[in-house]
Amino acid sequence: FIHSEAYDAMLIAVDAIKRAGSLDREKIRQAIATTDLEGTRGRIRFDKNGDPTFETHVVKIVGGKETNAR
Repeated sequence: FIHSEAYDAMLIAVDAIKRAGSLDREKIRQAIATTDLEGTRGRIRFDKNGDPTFETHVVKIVGGKETNAR
């Protein structure tokens, strides 16, 4: 699970740098704010507060069966 989060974070960073066309922090920050791409955990976008709009699902194995870990 942590590996997919790290992969998605790098995917976002690389995508934002490419779209910013620069290594300028403000341009990258603006590009991250407009992110809209498919990651390992689904579609990645951010709201006006900079929070991700996708929901992460955590599964717990109980008695050999998947259950919602919430």
